[in-house]
Amino acid sequence: MSYLCIVFECANISNTNRLVAVLCDGCGFGTKARDASERAGASFVEYLKSKQAAVTVQEAARCVVEATECAHTSIFQSTNEAEIWGAGNTSLCGTPAEMQSFTVT
Repeated sequence: MSYLCIVFECANISNTNRLVAVLCDGCGFGTKARDASERAGASFVEYLKSKQAAVTVQEAARCVVEATECAHTSIFQSTNEAEIWGAGNTSLCGTPAEMQSFTVT
C-alpha cells in the first residue's frame, strides 16, 4: 500500500480543445490524506468535464469555484458522522485550459 499523498490528474474534455488539470497534495501522511487527495482530484476533474459548455472567462471562473466546492464535499462523502473531524485534508490547485495549436517554423 502506498502512502504517497500527491495526486495529479489531467483530462481532455471530449469534443473540445480544452483540458482540465489538478494537483492535490494531502496534508500529512497516511491513508486519510491520500484518500482526501484522490477524492478531491477526481471530483474536481469530473465536475469541470461535465461543464464543458462554459465559454466565457466568467463562466469558467464560476465553474472552477463550483468544482472546488464539489472536491471539498467529496472528501466527506464516505466518512461517517462520527469520524468527520478525522477526515483527511488536502491542498488543491486546478484549472481548465484551452489548448492552442501552432506551427514551429
